[in-house]
Amino acid sequence: MDEKLTINREEMSGYILFHLNGRIDAHWSKYLDEALDNALRDREYNIALDMKDVEYLSSLGIRSLIKYSKLVKGVNGIFGITECSLTVSTVLNMVGLATVLQWKNPEKLPEEKKLHDISFDAENFNFKISRIEGADEAGNLTCSIMGNPEKLTTGFAQEDCKSEAFGSGRYGLGLGAIGSGFDDCQARFGEFAAFGNAVAFMPSGDVNTPDYMLTEGKLIPNIKMLYGILLEGQFSNFVRFSPIVQGKSISLSTLIEQISKNTGMSEFAMIMMAESTGMVGAALKRSPVIIKNQELFSFPEVKENLNLTTEPEYSGEISFSISVITSDPDSKLNKMTRAVIPLKSRSEGISVLRHHTHSAIFGYRPITKSELNIDDAVKTLFDEGKIYSLLHLINDRRDATGAGESEFSQGVCWIGKIEKQINK
Repeated sequence: MDEKLTINREEMSGYILFHLNGRIDAHWSKYLDEALDNALRDREYNIALDMKDVEYLSSLGIRSLIKYSKLVKGVNGIFGITECSLTVSTVLNMVGLATVLQWKNPEKLPEEKKLHDISFDAENFNFKISRIEGADEAGNLTCSIMGNPEKLTTGFAQEDCKSEAFGSGRYGLGLGAIGSGFDDCQARFGEFAAFGNAVAFMPSGDVNTPDYMLTEGKLIPNIKMLYGILLEGQFSNFVRFSPIVQGKSISLSTLIEQISKNTGMSEFAMIMMAESTGMVGAALKRSPVIIKNQELFSFPEVKENLNLTTEPEYSGEISFSISVITSDPDSKLNKMTRAVIPLKSRSEGISVLRHHTHSAIFGYRPITKSELNIDDAVKTLFDEGKIYSLLHLINDRRDATGAGESEFSQGVCWIGKIEKQINK
């Protein structure tokens, strides 16, 4: 046999089969990783390996098999080995993986239950919307508006800093920091997003590396907040969107518009896990507490105060975002939101939608085909993934130099109608 690894892909009924020939060592395991990663990105979730012609399997090769077995099973797919050489069989038996990695034909599995209540096509995408099991028919999210964002230009003081704890069923976004109090956090205040059992934030200052806190035993995620939006309750609907034609992407504004239009929700919250084709956003580079606030957005000081994507970034990675959306012209949320632009449905008489969205960016992982609850999504991303950034998403419409807005190739959303608003 050759010292290299050759990989040939064969389309089978209900799955793809990779014929492997050669060595899977520290060098060639990278090529196996690449082949399997590309298959997942092509939404091929049933993957079989023919390893009867593999003459050597190293520890790194075993690690690859374990990694992709977990990823595929995490999206309810099937991963396994159809045949293996005596060498591979011996190694897998020694490490206790021979049975775990045994291939199971997908035709023998029961059909997946159809979950969607509403299905429609729009903007080259298919949307499926289902009611979450056990969710209140009317939706029951309570929205609390905390602090005043206008103080970005007039100044924040210690009395503006509020401590908020999160956990399952409690969500939010705004400006804050993880720390012991105002004095400790004043040089690090930045954008945060709270997803129940996880709170992530982008510290301003010298570090500019995202940090997060997870629920662990009696440890509850906590943020020191200058202003923001808090949500309590249960999301009522699960949304899946995917391209009708491969290679298409959908903008955040179009996604929000279509969900609002087809659910009839004029004021709602949304958590989304989606594969990005480019993220456009901003994050504070310097805390508004320690600079002259009137200079925060003025030119040329803004260059030193704000990190702004000059072009769409993080293509192919996973965006985990939280949004608050309203089309009520008298809503208390208007001071916390910006208009969704463009809105193709304005001609149909739909009120202008406004939103506020923060997004944590993670390394790529496949998105499950079946319904997933938020707590499980949080655990999967924060326990196993790497967080690259946290952005306040924007529509950069600057002439010639504008980067546009964030776009996505597929994803899932949890949405819930906001039933009550409270000013705090």
